[in-house]
Amino acid sequence: MEQLRLENETLCIGLCPELGGKILSFYEKEHGFELAAQSGRVMRMPKEGEIPDFGDFAYGMDDAFPNINGEVFEWKGKNLHYPDHGEIWKKKLEVLSADRNSVQLYGIGAEFSYDYFKTMELEGDTLKISYRITNTGKEEFPCFWTWHGLIRYEEDAVLRFPKETTAFRNVLDSERLGSCNTVYKAEPFGQAFMDGQNDCVLSDPAAGERGSVIRLRTADDSGISYEFTALPARDSISWEKYYVEGRVTQGSCGMFYPAQGMCMLLEYDADRLPYLGFWVTAGRLNGDYNCALEPTNGFYDGVGIAGRNGCLPVLKPCEEWKLTLRISLKGYDRNAKKEW
Repeated sequence: MEQLRLENETLCIGLCPELGGKILSFYEKEHGFELAAQSGRVMRMPKEGEIPDFGDFAYGMDDAFPNINGEVFEWKGKNLHYPDHGEIWKKKLEVLSADRNSVQLYGIGAEFSYDYFKTMELEGDTLKISYRITNTGKEEFPCFWTWHGLIRYEEDAVLRFPKETTAFRNVLDSERLGSCNTVYKAEPFGQAFMDGQNDCVLSDPAAGERGSVIRLRTADDSGISYEFTALPARDSISWEKYYVEGRVTQGSCGMFYPAQGMCMLLEYDADRLPYLGFWVTAGRLNGDYNCALEPTNGFYDGVGIAGRNGCLPVLKPCEEWKLTLRISLKGYDRNAKKEW
């Protein structure tokens, strides 16, 4: 497996161009903290002729395009084939340029006609990732792009959702959240804030604002009690996936790791990626422990589902999508209101 490394005084990023530019390691030096989800399985390349199962490669951070759920979708009298988690994650991308702080990758579509440019640049404690996707064919095709950045699971981690979040849609049948497509109203019930002692403290929402994360839980008559800003317990052997209900206008979310004293902030253009999902497995899928905040421009996961929901983008001939993510990782500062 060919790997490239980007490095500055703060971060060290390991990535694999042969797996769609997958980020294998997102390492913060000062605190010795690894953000990218790891796996007990040996990292490998798909064998020649193999149709890889994404579950065998469910580690690190990658892109899901032009879909997530694999399916055959009828469009204008034709059957379009969408592979599991799209096709970019398993595609070998050409390295157009690379130096210590940046890399530019390029690939072309297999099932569909498009150019795919991906650029990564280190800026202090931030990795900036820019995309340019262009339909090079003569026909339009339905598709959506999703950031599928699997990150570190910790039992005490706390999620930060956009401030406007008031409800979540469960999109995966589970024991804890019940049936798929159930919508739960959420309300604040306390704050997790950084007290400067590598600890996470719950307090009354009015107790203070510094470095705080509003915690959300169900607040309806469903009979289900769930804390959406927390992760399932390690011994739960569970999985969940849910979306912020409706479109978001604030492209900012993140994760706080209290025991490690670390913050991850994910920023993006919400006008172009108006939906936000969250995935977590606590040992349920292949014994893995990982999670992912997933900004996307389709709602949700499957081309067919997004079409039925009226939330399926179509990339027209010669049309170009430009997308940018910024992933910041740092030790927390109780006075740093900007991050949290």
